[in-house]
Amino acid sequence: MNLVGFFRDSSLEPRFWSAYLLYSTLIFLVLSINQNYDDLSRAFYFIGVLPAILLLLLNEGNRRVVKQDITFWLIVLLLTSLYLTVYWGREELSGDVIRRYSRWFFITLVFATAMYFYGFHKLNELKVHYYILQLSAAIAAVSAIAIYFAEARYPQRLVGMGLLDHPILGSGVLIMVWVMSLLGANLDNKKDIISTVLSLTAVSFFVFLSQSRGPIIATIILWLGIIWLIKTMKARVLVGFFSTFVALGLYLFLDLGSVIQSMIERGSSYRFDIWSATLSNMNEYFWFGIGVATDFSHTQTGMAVAASVGNIVIDHPHNLFLSMWVYGGIIPVLLLSLVFCYIFFRALQLRGKKRDSVLIIFFTVLALSITDTYKLISSPQEIWLIFWLPIGVLCGYLNAQKRVLV
Repeated sequence: MNLVGFFRDSSLEPRFWSAYLLYSTLIFLVLSINQNYDDLSRAFYFIGVLPAILLLLLNEGNRRVVKQDITFWLIVLLLTSLYLTVYWGREELSGDVIRRYSRWFFITLVFATAMYFYGFHKLNELKVHYYILQLSAAIAAVSAIAIYFAEARYPQRLVGMGLLDHPILGSGVLIMVWVMSLLGANLDNKKDIISTVLSLTAVSFFVFLSQSRGPIIATIILWLGIIWLIKTMKARVLVGFFSTFVALGLYLFLDLGSVIQSMIERGSSYRFDIWSATLSNMNEYFWFGIGVATDFSHTQTGMAVAASVGNIVIDHPHNLFLSMWVYGGIIPVLLLSLVFCYIFFRALQLRGKKRDSVLIIFFTVLALSITDTYKLISSPQEIWLIFWLPIGVLCGYLNAQKRVLV
């Protein structure tokens, strides 16, 4: 969809606030991954994304959309159930804790709602969405890599600017921003194929140098997905050869064997020990959880996890589904599972490129959720981009596609 068509489409009333949401979201995403001043990206959230969605909800048609969609209410229930655990958690309930989590709950819910309407109004199909996300991801990756080598930090783990300043979550943010551009790409077009492959190459280089296994697996999924999305066999073969050539070239030129050896020596980073110890203490959190405001390391489960990995302090279970269970009990983990199941089975009902692109985004979210995503209620930071950005957009977009199919 092009921008002219977007403004001519009468189904997008009120058009001005939809456009305001589009550009506010894009500016927020670009600033989040390309600069170190968190307050600047937060400012664009509060003066852009938040008022845009509140004003969109003044429209009766938009309110009707959320009233009738079960997925939206699953998201609301998931966030609400997590927020309520603050009140029966293990930490002392001070006024500051209540205010902080109340604020985080509200702004996270607003962001998830904004991303829902971003998808419902198909803003993720616009070319401006595609080009800005691909370009900003590539610029963030290339600039971080350039600084990394200029400061002679190789073969240490690479981190970038803004929300890319963590070797695991940062890689996840960069991957997610890139993959969310896919529904705006036309991979029957040579120009889009070239820009997609080049930007993914930059992102892949960043992710590999970050030495994070989960994001690396997600990147492999992306390459396989892009090759699948390209319909002509000639272009598929060329992209396959290009990716292989780049991988071999980097391996030989940078002596990446030392990086690979470093990842091997880290083993599973205690993931299986953490999960096993967490599940072994299920009686502490099974029904109602420990509370999202509770310090995990101070609980019976947290101390068991620390003992299992050599008395190293671990601050969360390093798995999204386990985290939901530990912090919120059985209800949030069931709600989270329902959201994932809904997206997957609704995606299967689509046809062609849309189905394939949605599934690629879905499996990327799943790959990044297995090891490190947690809590889901926060101020504007990595979790928003790794989880609520794709989940909100996919739920809204699939609702819009459902209406088309009906």
